[in-house]
Amino acid sequence: MGTKFLASFLLIFCLSGYELSAQQTRQIELDEYSVHRIKVGFDKSVTTVMFPSALSAIAGANVVTDSATASGDFLLSYLPGNYFFSIRALKKNARGSLNIVYNRKTYVIELEESAEEPSGSVTFISSKSSSRNRKKSVTSSVLLSLLDKAKAYALFKKHHPEAIADVQYVKSGQKILYDRFSITIDEIFRFDGEDTVVFRILLNNGSGTQIVYDPRMMAARLGETIYYASITDASGIIPPNSSIPAYFAITGTPTGGWNNLSADNRWSIIVSPDDLEKADKNNKKEEEKKDKEEKND
Repeated sequence: MGTKFLASFLLIFCLSGYELSAQQTRQIELDEYSVHRIKVGFDKSVTTVMFPSALSAIAGANVVTDSATASGDFLLSYLPGNYFFSIRALKKNARGSLNIVYNRKTYVIELEESAEEPSGSVTFISSKSSSRNRKKSVTSSVLLSLLDKAKAYALFKKHHPEAIADVQYVKSGQKILYDRFSITIDEIFRFDGEDTVVFRILLNNGSGTQIVYDPRMMAARLGETIYYASITDASGIIPPNSSIPAYFAITGTPTGGWNNLSADNRWSIIVSPDDLEKADKNNKKEEEKKDKEEKND
């Protein structure tokens, strides 16, 4: 996914000959109750807008994705599932707007063509990531309590829903194929206050041989970034011909920042770094197979 991001990003800039030297770079705190105004350039200029994770949908007014077949003042370049999009003005004094559906909330962006101070890059960040004082201290005891809460999520939801009010829950079912075994991502929980994502996975061993792994090496990958586990609840053994559950969590970013990652991203789960390259190849083949089946249908 990271390679696709890089290729599409370079394609926009290299083929179109855009110049970013005179443009501004901005950071905006996510706030669904405010209208965010972005100045966009015309001619040799493009604005790239980034969110913390994948977008759910984009709706626009006076915005088109193909200027040859539709009329509008702004041209949008966006691939579903990406966490960024690029936009440029098609004429002077253009005005338009975008509604961005992200993390189950809608963010309103007003677009304005500006030759003097267009934004080359706009990054939306969580307000929590810009205020260290508001970030909770995530100790080992806190992480243990998050694992316990994830395990008892169904009971909390039924009897004490207020205890999980800030938890984003996703029932996934996504499968990841390795040479020796496979992984099913069963459930994903994001605890917003602790900036922690908890995974419940199923380790599937269809062979007649026991598989041993190191729980300390468990990690989740998103794009090119690998987030190693902050805590695990896993045995380190996958018995022959069995499917066993395991839990682990990721907290923050590898550099110590706030990740603000949504639970509904398309994750890759790493159990053994040695198997990672093989898993990439296997899952690429599986995706190509599904694409062919969809085209045939």
